[in-house]
Amino acid sequence: VDTLKRIREIKQDSDTLKKIHHYECNPGYMRNNSDELSSAFKIASTDLGKDWTGLYQKLPFIPSRDRRERTRDLEVIDLSNRRTDAGFEQLAMKSLEKWRRLSSAASVEELIETLRKMKKRRTVRRIERELLQPTAATYAEQ
Repeated sequence: VDTLKRIREIKQDSDTLKKIHHYECNPGYMRNNSDELSSAFKIASTDLGKDWTGLYQKLPFIPSRDRRERTRDLEVIDLSNRRTDAGFEQLAMKSLEKWRRLSSAASVEELIETLRKMKKRRTVRRIERELLQPTAATYAEQ
């Protein structure tokens, strides 16, 4: 059932054709990092607070999305969650999930790199400690 839901989600996504064309994807090819990425999203969303919009604006998108499209994405997320009185953690999680859906560049490594650019060292350390082997760059920052 989950697989069928995911297939339906992919088929309804307007950027699916762009991704297929850009990467010449083969049917059946699937990255095996979704569990790790979901865990990284949970860690990052708890630490971001009001910076969730800044993170979304800085994340790499393939196919690319300009600043206006990203701003519109953020407005939609914010408006859809006003009815439910969502906190920053939920808003951050929804924006990261949207990044995963819209960008084939979505990965733990890209998330960490963007968090580093934002000077979110504590969040980077938490993600690396819980999911990855710490890199030499992390030790150099300490």
